Amino acid sequence: MSEANFVENGRGEDSMYKRMMRSSIFLIILSMLLWGTAVSAGATSNYWLHSVESGQSLWNISNEYNVSIQDILAINDIGDANDIWIGQQIKIPLLNQIVHTVKSGDTLWKIANHYDVSLQDMITLNKTDLEKHIHIGQQLLIPKAEKAAPKQLENNIKEDVKVHIVVSGDTVWKLSMHYKVNTKAILEANDLTETSMIYLGQQLVIPKEQAQGEPDDKSTPKDNEQPKEPYVTYTTHTVKSGDNVWNLSIQYGIPMTDLLAENNITLDTILYIGQTLKIPVHHIPVMETPGDRYGELLDWWTQAQYVFPIGAKAKVIDFETGRSFNVVRSYGAFHADCEPITAEDAQVMYEMWGNQWSWRERAAIVEYNGRRIAASMSNMPHDIQSINNNNFNGHFDIHFLNSTRHLDNQVTENHQRQVRIAAGVE
Repeated sequence: MSEANFVENGRGEDSMYKRMMRSSIFLIILSMLLWGTAVSAGATSNYWLHSVESGQSLWNISNEYNVSIQDILAINDIGDANDIWIGQQIKIPLLNQIVHTVKSGDTLWKIANHYDVSLQDMITLNKTDLEKHIHIGQQLLIPKAEKAAPKQLENNIKEDVKVHIVVSGDTVWKLSMHYKVNTKAILEANDLTETSMIYLGQQLVIPKEQAQGEPDDKSTPKDNEQPKEPYVTYTTHTVKSGDNVWNLSIQYGIPMTDLLAENNITLDTILYIGQTLKIPVHHIPVMETPGDRYGELLDWWTQAQYVFPIGAKAKVIDFETGRSFNVVRSYGAFHADCEPITAEDAQVMYEMWGNQWSWRERAAIVEYNGRRIAASMSNMPHDIQSINNNNFNGHFDIHFLNSTRHLDNQVTENHQRQVRIAAGVE
C-alpha cells in the first residue's frame, strides 16, 4: 500500500471514529435529557421533583410543600441551604402530601373539590395551565387542605357578630339564608357591593341574627305575592339503587356542591338505598328588560346557573346577527360549559365567527324554558366533551353576569361587557 493511500485511509478511519464519537455523545446527552424529562413529570415512590425558580430559597420551597428544610436537605446532595440555583431539580420528600393520579373523568375542579382544597392553590403548586389538558395517569400534588385559623378581626367588631370563613360553593345570598340575615346587612358589614366577589378562605362578618318577624330581603313571598328576589324552598329525595350525587344534581338542576353542602356530605360519602336527601329548589323571579330584544341580566351565582342548569338544552341567539343554534349545558361551575347538539349547530357557530374557531367574545341571548338570559360566548372548542358526533371536539364557554373563568376564578371583563350589551345596559 502506498504512503499516500495509507495516509488517506488513516484520515478516513480517524474521521469515521470522530463521527462515531460525536454520535455517541449526542445519544448520551439525548438520553439524559429524556430521562430528566420523564423523572420530572411527577412523583417517584417517595419524592417529588421541584425545579427551582428565580427568587426561590429552600425556606419558601419548604413552606410551599409543607416539609422542613432539614427533610429536603436529607434527601438531596446539598451541602448548604443557600447552595441552590435556578433550574436545579430538588427532591421533595412526600411526607405530608397527597399525590393524586388522574383517572378517566377527572377535571382539576373535581379533584380540588374532592380534596376540599383551593383550585388556584392546586394550579400554583403543580404549575398547571388550565388551557391545557390534564391526562389520565398524570400525577398531581394536592396542597394542604387544612383551614387557617381566623385572624384577629378589628377591635371594634361587636361580640354578638359571627365570623364566617368562606368555603367552596359559598355565596353572600346562601350565607344570608344560613344565618337568617339579609344580604344587604352582610354586604354593608364587610364593605362589599352586590357585584363583589368572595373567595375561599375570606373572613366575612355576619351581623346579629334578625329578630323574629323582621323583614328579610330574600324571604319567601307570601301567598299571591309576586317575588322580587330569588328564594329557596326544599323538597326531599329518597335514594334508590344507582343514585349518586352527580346524577341527582343534574336531575334536580342544582350544582353538585349545593347538594353536598345542604346534606353535610362529601364526594366520598356512600349513599344508601332509602336515605333521605334534602333538595334545595331555587325560585328565580323574571327580571325586567329594556325591550323584547334584550335578555334578563341574571347573576350567575344566585340566578343564572339555576335557570340554565347542567343538562339543559337551549337555543343560543347571536345578539348581533340574530342567527341561532342549539346547545346543551354539559359541565361548568364558574360559567356554563356547553356543546352544540348537532354538526349543523357547530357549523352555524363556525360561520358566526367568520369561519374560524375563536376566543373572541360575542353578546348572546340564551333561551331556555321560556326565559331569555343575557350572555356572552366564545366558540373555541376545548377540553372534555359528552357529544361525539357533532363535529365539535370539546365544549365552548357561555358567560353570564359575574361568572368567572376556570383558570383562576377571575371575571373576564370582555365577557362581562358583552353580557351587559345583551342586557341592554351598555
